[in-house]
Amino acid sequence: MPETEEEPQGAKTPRKRPTRSRLDVAERRAQIQAAAQAVFDEQPYDAVNMAAIAERAGVSRALLFHYFESKRGLYLAVLKETLEEIFELLDQDPALPPEEDFVAGVRRYFAYVDSHAVRFSALIGGGLSGDPEVQAFRLEHHDRHVARIAAAAGIDLVGDPRSRAALHGFLGFCETLGHDYLRHRDLSIDELTVLAVRAASSGFPEMAAMHERALRKAGLVR
Repeated sequence: MPETEEEPQGAKTPRKRPTRSRLDVAERRAQIQAAAQAVFDEQPYDAVNMAAIAERAGVSRALLFHYFESKRGLYLAVLKETLEEIFELLDQDPALPPEEDFVAGVRRYFAYVDSHAVRFSALIGGGLSGDPEVQAFRLEHHDRHVARIAAAAGIDLVGDPRSRAALHGFLGFCETLGHDYLRHRDLSIDELTVLAVRAASSGFPEMAAMHERALRKAGLVR
């Protein structure tokens, strides 16, 4: 049977509190993390307090701290989940040619940036972006993306360091584009997609030709 939660011993019982359904540990943790994601989508790290997250999750502060010992720990969990969500955005669709699937994935990425502006900004240039754990998450995330793109394109990362470096540069470029977009919002998601896709194939003529055809088929360029 799944482990079920218990209110931490010694926790003070408030006079009035919302009735909570009993969830197993994994379900409650996921519920709290989802509430934290919503709060961090609305406010930067420094402006958020644990009481607001507890209220959004419908749990007591004592129970919140039972699952996450600190705001930093909860924030790191949210950022790690954010990176996983971004990775899943680029899940390959076997029904599409690789170049069309790539264009669609890049566009989904920028749509995600647009709808999760505060959280994305925190990941790239705010909150705990300089934290060693956050940086380690991002490096692992980049390595996974590079491996996936290379596999789809038939690139040997060990034998082709030029392509490996270019793919890592592409991911950094996408993050910078997203950050600039959130600061200025004077380009459309479609324009960002075109810029990013063209950057990915810069210096690779055959890939560039395939990407241009995919951009035209998606209606993003003429």
